[in-house]
Parts: sequence; C-alpha cells; structure tokens
Amino acid sequence: MKKLNENLKLEIVELVENKPQFPVETQNHSSPNETVPPNKLYGSNLKKLKSFKNIRKTAKMNNLKFQFIKDLYPILLFLPPADENNDLDDDILVQVMELAEQHFFYGEKEEREQLKLESVVEIMLPYFRNDDKILEKAIKNVSNRVKKLSKKDRLCKKFKVFFCINLKKLVN
Repeated sequence: MKKLNENLKLEIVELVENKPQFPVETQNHSSPNETVPPNKLYGSNLKKLKSFKNIRKTAKMNNLKFQFIKDLYPILLFLPPADENNDLDDDILVQVMELAEQHFFYGEKEEREQLKLESVVEIMLPYFRNDDKILEKAIKNVSNRVKKLSKKDRLCKKFKVFFCINLKKLVN
C-alpha cells in the first residue's frame, strides 16, 4: 500500500512538472473580468433603463462564464484530453455539467442554460476530438444523469452569497 501511494505521488509530481499544453480557449465571450457599468450616476439610478439593465446583466453573466472556465482549467490539467482514458469520457462530461449547474444560479432559465451549454462545450471540446456533433450527442445522452438545482437551492445560494458579501463589508 505504501509503495502504491509513493507511485501515485510520483505520477502527480510528474504531471505537475510536465504540464500538458492544451489551453482552454475562451472564444465568443468577453474579455476576463469585464467591467460592469455602475448602477448609479450623479445620484440617478440607471437600472431603471431597460437597455442599461440588460448591459449590466450581460456583463455579469459573461464574468460568471469566464470565472467558471478559469476555475476549472487547473483541475483539467490533471486530465489531459490526449490520454486514452479521457478520450470521449462521459464521466468527466457529467462532472463538468454538474459543476456548471452549481455555478450558474443567477439569471433566467434560458440564460442559465445557454451559459452552461456554452461553457461545457468550450471546456469539453478537446475531450471529444474537437467535434461539435459528438459532444452535442454526448451532452444529450448524459443530461439525465446531471443533478439539477431546484428553485429553492438556487434561492438559498443567492442568500448565502448576499449575506457573505454584506458580512465582509461589515467586518471591513
């Protein structure tokens, strides 16, 4: 058992030292940390303007998408797509889809679903031989295995985020 642990540690060290060179391409979305326009200007609330509200919402959702991809990239370094075990692997796809489900809990259902799909496709394309059709069919096949968040779960997450941010403001 001890020898197995040592071998596993050596393999992990080798993986970290020899990082695979497959950058996750961030296409079709805004630059990292797109600035969200302020909601007030000279004491007037700009959120009353519908077009301005949509601009703010789009910027926030693009930031969520970028953050999700940025957070998953270091984890995916340990699962190179060139490896035979990871090629066309449904389990990795299911895990990434569940993580996307947990991460995107803001916005309307259509927006959330669109962002989740775009993010999963962007991340998982190298694992499915860069073929959109294969990935699309795999997503349809495994979508019933993904645990969906209920409205209550999303609401609880929103409250947690809201109170954590306000608690940090109070402490500082």
